[in-house]
Amino acid sequence: MKLDSIKLPRQKSVRGGWFLSYILVLIVPLLLCLLLYNYSAGIITAESKRIYGSALDQARIDLDSYLTEIEQTLSRTMQDQTVQRMVTTKKPLDGYDQLALVNTQSALLTIETGHPNVSNVWVSLNNLDSVISSRGYLDQHLFYLSRFKNSSMSEDAWRELLHECHPRWEMVQVENEGGTDFLFIRSALTSGLSYADATVVVTVKKDLFVKRLQQFCWDPELDFYVLAADGTAICKTAAGDPPAMDIVQAAADGSFAFGSGGQQAYLTRASSVTDWKYVLNISNKLLMKNTRMTQLFTWGGMVLCMMLGLGLSAGLTKKNYQPLGALVSPYDGTDEAPNLIEKNEFERLEYYSQKSRRERSDQQHELWKSQQTLRRYYLKSLLESPLGLSQETAERGGIRFDALFYTVVVFKNPMADSAPEGDGSLFAALQIAIMNIFQEIAEPHFALELTALGETCVAIVGMQENTLAQDEQLLADIRETQQQIRAHFRVNPGAAVGETHAGAADIRAAYQEALEALSYLRDDGEPVAYRGIHDARMAYTFPLETERKLMDLISLGSEENTAALIRQAFPLDGAVQDPNVARCLAYDITAALIKGAAMAGLDDQKDIRFSPGDAGSPEELQAHLIKISATLCGRVRLLKGSTSTTRALCDRVEQYIRENYADPDLNISRVGQHFDMTPTYLSAQFKKETGVALLAYISNVRVEAAKQLLTQGLSVAKIAEQTGYRDSGSLIRVFKKVTGMTPGQYKAAHSEE
Repeated sequence: MKLDSIKLPRQKSVRGGWFLSYILVLIVPLLLCLLLYNYSAGIITAESKRIYGSALDQARIDLDSYLTEIEQTLSRTMQDQTVQRMVTTKKPLDGYDQLALVNTQSALLTIETGHPNVSNVWVSLNNLDSVISSRGYLDQHLFYLSRFKNSSMSEDAWRELLHECHPRWEMVQVENEGGTDFLFIRSALTSGLSYADATVVVTVKKDLFVKRLQQFCWDPELDFYVLAADGTAICKTAAGDPPAMDIVQAAADGSFAFGSGGQQAYLTRASSVTDWKYVLNISNKLLMKNTRMTQLFTWGGMVLCMMLGLGLSAGLTKKNYQPLGALVSPYDGTDEAPNLIEKNEFERLEYYSQKSRRERSDQQHELWKSQQTLRRYYLKSLLESPLGLSQETAERGGIRFDALFYTVVVFKNPMADSAPEGDGSLFAALQIAIMNIFQEIAEPHFALELTALGETCVAIVGMQENTLAQDEQLLADIRETQQQIRAHFRVNPGAAVGETHAGAADIRAAYQEALEALSYLRDDGEPVAYRGIHDARMAYTFPLETERKLMDLISLGSEENTAALIRQAFPLDGAVQDPNVARCLAYDITAALIKGAAMAGLDDQKDIRFSPGDAGSPEELQAHLIKISATLCGRVRLLKGSTSTTRALCDRVEQYIRENYADPDLNISRVGQHFDMTPTYLSAQFKKETGVALLAYISNVRVEAAKQLLTQGLSVAKIAEQTGYRDSGSLIRVFKKVTGMTPGQYKAAHSEE
């Protein structure tokens, strides 16, 4: 009985304590629920503002980011090297311009691919009266017919839009058969305040903007409007008219603004990147629906709070219990972000883990870069240093020499001379492409070590046996590499192969042999083997005394004696009947002729060269060499002549230009052809004597003639036809560049006088 009498009071007291604790714990949440019920109407209003304001902010952020992406697309297109080159290109287009067109088209395709939300990107080249896009290169008239023939914009308005200056991006809506297009326009380069040399246009479908807005309309009673600064609707998700501007302005402070009748509520946000307004339309029915639901949730919250009161004690107990605190606390004192201390230990542990992974990834990347740099340095030392490279050093750089025989293949990057100045991206891309393609093709057959040295790509090729089949396989791999480079880049990389040597000790010798063979490259791109050049050289002699005589005769300008010595040094019988021998001998004679011209003071003779494409019969080669010597002798005599001789030549050039300026084909090439001189040489002599560039003189003569015709009342189009311009746009551009005003401004100023 005593035990029972003792246990019973303890059990009751425990239960009573739990009951009293339960009542005390529930008093606070019950009071809070009552207060929440009394203020439910105010709370739902504030919550509605937050929810719908958040939705509107998300829509604004999404569209602003979309506009920013479009603006970045415009900027990236304008800053592209190939686009900038085409902006300044003028008619007529030469071979480099055609290559630049292809590169520009490829660059636009890359930009479009990198921005999937953009329909297309195109550039209006106003200097060329044409448009280039990723799909091709068209005249402006043809481009308009293909894209905007049935649109709401006339061709004249379209052309005026492209020629106007747009220093900042602007948006124009165009109605097409397939829907509405947004044209985002910005000038790439301007010649003045009102004329654009080129205009970059990004086309976006209006439906994309509408779809972006619709993803934020989670209820049919919600509608979005995007308004311009004047209140006109740019796009919307509803069929009705947008609200009046006074309502839009009233809703801009974050409060609801109600329309007529109080059936519609509006919220407004301003764009952070343009002058657009984003307006959210909420029906009053939806607001009341949310209010009733909140009142129901309030009663449900009371019940829920009562149930949660039981778990409050356990929550308070666990509040200060942090099982991971001891693990992350040593890092808290060293971290530079003090706000992490306020977070729980799980977030801090995740932050430190991510930071550790990032640091490890960065260290591995830097280590890889250092290894690649060291490897390139070792390969360069192996190829160029007379001391070579030890086996231990090579293995430390990741280079292994396990083959029995080695040779060296040198590819010449054709972009070294043809790439635009300052644009190293094409050159570097081609270097990487040559090495990767050759490695993919030749690695199944040979052991390879590849590196880039200056303007060349060098491959150290290892093989287990030195046989004719191996040599043929190597040449086949080189030809396949050249074929793929031509197919992808439309350029022809030259290639030369050194002699095959036993062991790795003579790799440098093979590299020097390949470099020597590289100077005998042919225009058709056929790989040149040092063995063939060496065999050809052994078949003829070109004495040093003969080379010196040729140099002396050229420096004196003795044309007849030089031709006689060339016939003696290049006989039409004997060894020169072999094409390889004839080509090697022609290389040596051409080099001697250019050295003699340099002795006479003719430093820049880049237009004088012997190309393997010139190789034909021995008679043709001999005649070609005599022609080169005659040209150099003539220039030497002209250089040594009096100033009056050069002045007389310039007078004849000026007279020829004044008589033929109306010919649209008249340019420095045509003038040089008429006087039997290269354009570069004639232009240099003309500028040296007159102080004016030859092309500038042609433009000045045409502009002076245009001034005379303007005073006679002729139209600009007629004057362009009579002064050698193919269209009025070219005349206007050159006239403004020379005089500082357009033909119309000049005519108006003259008529006032």
